Amino acid sequence: GETEGAVYLHGRKLCGIGPSYASVPAGRAVGVFGSSGYLEIAVNGGSAASQLNLRPGSKVEFHW
Repeated sequence: GETEGAVYLHGRKLCGIGPSYASVPAGRAVGVFGSSGYLEIAVNGGSAASQLNLRPGSKVEFHW
């Protein structure tokens, strides 16, 4: 499951933070800290870029 942290874009919650992509049901977005320490935003079995209208460099906020 997700932790208490969340990712926001323009004040709108995009997703919670989880330990892995598989920590959320298929089709759901999740933020995961990758092995390099960066926050990765993904959709389990899908495309975060398409589903959330994101692209590299999109400015998001992380609240813990």
